[in-house]
Amino acid sequence: MSLKDAIYRFLSFTPTLPPEPAAKITQHEQLVQLLDRVHAEAIMPNVDALARICLERDVALVFYEIGGPDPLTDRSAKEGALALGWEGGRVEIGRLTHTQAGKMADEIERSDPGDVAAISWFRRHSEGRLFVLVQAATFCVDFDPGKGFSIAPGTTDAEWKS
Repeated sequence: MSLKDAIYRFLSFTPTLPPEPAAKITQHEQLVQLLDRVHAEAIMPNVDALARICLERDVALVFYEIGGPDPLTDRSAKEGALALGWEGGRVEIGRLTHTQAGKMADEIERSDPGDVAAISWFRRHSEGRLFVLVQAATFCVDFDPGKGFSIAPGTTDAEWKS
């Protein structure tokens, strides 16, 4: 399967939630539900443009419901998204060129030098990368031949801050 076919296959895949074992939804299930909405409302309607960006070895940006639960987080999330080209919409896509991604890596290195996996991820020039901004969270997503797409190892806050 070509990279283009794999990207289209991933971007058109609809993840499903496991049945709820109890009335209370776990934090993990909430995240899965949120990412399902991102897939349905941001990725699928923009699959052609995202695939083009990925194949051109730039970083595809996905902005979804940018903002936070409190004023400080909300302002921080929106300022960060605006700096990356977000125009204030509920759902938007964009692109980071290789040069822009390098500047992003430099900024992360200045502000969060311990986040070495994300720094490396932004400096790498490879196909199949999506930077997904969801509310006040971010996800570095990678394509791995044979495995599809996944969150890049070491890039979540829980991993690099531990």
